[in-house]
This record gives sequence, C-alpha cells and structure tokens, in this order.
Amino acid sequence: MPRRRIALTVCIILVLPAAFGCNHRPLMPTPNLYIAQEANPFADVPHHLQNNKVDVLYVTDREPKATKNGSVEYGHGRSTSMAFGSCIVEIGKDVEWGVLVENSRTRKRSVSLPLKTNRTTEHARFPATPLSVISAGAGIELDPKEVKLEKEISGKLDNELSKRLETARYKEAFVYIHGFNNNFEDSVFVTAELWHFLGRRGVPIVYSWPAKRDLMSYGYDRESSEFTVFHFKQFLRAIAGCGDLQKIHVLAHSRGTGVAASAFRELVIAATASREKDDRTAGSPGQTARGVLGKVGNVVLAAADIDMEVASQRLSAEMAFMGAERVTIYLSRDDKAINFAVWLFESIARLGELSLRIISPDRIKELEVIDRIDFIDAQVNTGFLGHAYFHSSPAVSSDLILLLRDNLSPGAEHGRPLTPDKRSTRYWSIEKGYPHANKK
Repeated sequence: MPRRRIALTVCIILVLPAAFGCNHRPLMPTPNLYIAQEANPFADVPHHLQNNKVDVLYVTDREPKATKNGSVEYGHGRSTSMAFGSCIVEIGKDVEWGVLVENSRTRKRSVSLPLKTNRTTEHARFPATPLSVISAGAGIELDPKEVKLEKEISGKLDNELSKRLETARYKEAFVYIHGFNNNFEDSVFVTAELWHFLGRRGVPIVYSWPAKRDLMSYGYDRESSEFTVFHFKQFLRAIAGCGDLQKIHVLAHSRGTGVAASAFRELVIAATASREKDDRTAGSPGQTARGVLGKVGNVVLAAADIDMEVASQRLSAEMAFMGAERVTIYLSRDDKAINFAVWLFESIARLGELSLRIISPDRIKELEVIDRIDFIDAQVNTGFLGHAYFHSSPAVSSDLILLLRDNLSPGAEHGRPLTPDKRSTRYWSIEKGYPHANKK
C-alpha cells in the first residue's frame, strides 16, 4: 500500500474518536488542584462575571459564512481580512453560579455541564492583506485609505480590549491558538473553559485560524497555519498597542504552536534588525516588534507539532522566544497524534514528544544556560488519542493553572511540585495525582 494511503488510513483511525460530538461536549474535567481544597478559587471572581456565561473575544481569519437568521458563522475557508468579535459560551443550561462553582470543584458532578455557543457577533473587519501598493518608486507607498482603515480597526480592537480590562483586576490577556482538526467552536470552547478554571481573570482571547474539521485535513491545516502567521503578528501588534494591557500570555496547541513559533521568530528578527527605529510591517498600526515582545509574559507550547531538527535551526538558533518572560513546553511520549506526525514526516522527533534520551550531553548543558525555558513531560493517562492532555488531564491542567494564573516557577519550593529530572534542571515531569501526589 502506498505510504500516503497508509498515512490517511492511520489518520482516520487516530482522529475518528475525536471527530464526533465535539460541538456539544461537556466542560473539561476539574483540575486536581481544586479537588479537596478548602479555599474557593472562584471567590475573587468579580460579581458581573459570576454566571454560567463566558464572553470570549475572538480574532479570526476564517472566512465568514452566511446564515438564515443573520448571525455570523465561520468555516474553514481562508480570509485575507482578519476580523474580531464576541462569542458567548454557555456552561450548562441555566445553571446558577453557586451550582457551577460547586461542580467546578469536584470530580463527580451533580449536574450536566455541556458547552454551547449562544451568540457570535462580529464587531469589525480589517482590510484585506496585503494592502494595495500605489507606488514603488523611491519607497513602497500603500493605499492611504486602506492604511487609515487598518488603523481605525486596530483602534476599535484596542477599545474593545480596554473596555473588558476596565472591570478586570488583572490587566492581562490570555490568548489561545488552537491546533489541527479544530473548527471555530472547538477553539472557543477550550478558551472559555480554561479561562473559567483560571478563576476568570484577565481577558480570554481566542485566535482562530482556518483549520478544517474533517478526517483528512492535515495537509490543508499545515498550509493554513503558514497562511495565518502574518495575521497573527498583525493581531499581536494591535493589542500590544492597548495602553491598558500589561501582559499577553499565549497558549498554543498542536499546529498552533507552529503559528506562534513562526510569528515570534519573525518579531525577534525585526526587533533586532539594524533599522529598529521603525520595525513595523509597512502600513501596519500598533506596536513595533520590540513593543510587542515587551508585553509578552508566558508562552506555552502544548503538544507541539514541530520537527525537532527544524525547531533547533529556526527557533533555537535564532532565539525565537527570547522576548518572552517564560517559555513552557508540555510534551508526552503517549501523544499518538504526534507519534503519527513523526512517522508521516520521517522526523527523528517532534518537539511535542522530546525526550532527554535523544539529546546529546552538550545540548543538555546548553539547556541549563537558558533559564526561561522549561520542558514538562506529562506522564499521565492522556486518553485514546492523547493529544489534548493540556486540558483533558486534571493533572496537567492543574500545572497550567499554577503557571498562567500564579506565574509560579517549577519546583516544590515555588509551589509547583513537579518532579525534577536528574539530567537537567530544565526538564520536569507530571504524575497522575499532581499536584497532590508530587508533594509526597
């Protein structure tokens, strides 16, 4: 059987269990961190957020689809113009806040908590990219009308973000970038439930790029992840220009890690270029590359679908994440989707399954010098496919909360009792009962 046919067959086998019922799935399992805990992690949630609704700010370059009732939907088509808006996610049907909190702190829930999108409203749309060139003589001159419109829409996005930050105790944005085989609703659901368990702090933002939702879309999704990089940088520059925003935290999953990695690599290159006085893309409003990187807090790569050798040359060699305060890479050797990608692309390894066994002693020594990057090995039951463990595993989601909510460094002495590896101070592991089991 030809390799490509085998690949498609294996892909169907791997993805099939995750392909049905995802648009009506229940709230993610309660993190271990909240089980048998006397303190109420939801006690500080502002009163206006104490309900079963989550208002997710979305940014997308998915092509919009017309609907009979006039609302907006987004498919997998690629749009040359980026849009932003609001998507309301309901957790459980007519569930009161007290009931939701009670069932968000226990393994066995007394009520059903399905996720549902109630309303999706597009607020504004940027002009198509690239902007029109009207002159290329002594220098490139862009259409002033399009440049003006882009600045206006960027300002509207800033205003929307400022409005949400006004009532938030923490002036932070939590940006989620989804991966392969996710539709718009999938990405919004993960953003909503993670933000809920983060104690509803800051502003939840989903960056939803044009991935398909079918069994054989891997090739299309890889191309779409390349297509969307410029728009993601455009989005980062826009929100970094918001004066009320202090920190941007980015969580990327699967192929979304490639989007984040490429974007940050290009921003670092721009920030360190010889002509730093204005490193904006021509006509692009918002912050310079250095201004963007100055606001980046945590960058988290979960189940990174990136070839390890490619990552070594295009990310490590060019210090792609040196603008971030902290970079955390979650990996699992039981991630069957990543294992499949290793086989399909004939990789030595993918970043999402990296093991110290395949790293040379010299490279391990180099890791010790980079004090802002940590590798977290999820040695937990990751399920059949094992690719969504960052939110499906109560142990891994607990560590993600300690990282993003509390900004804790690894180590029991810091309140994150990960198990250290004797070979490297940058390599840690999570066990099934974490964080409670690791305290013993």
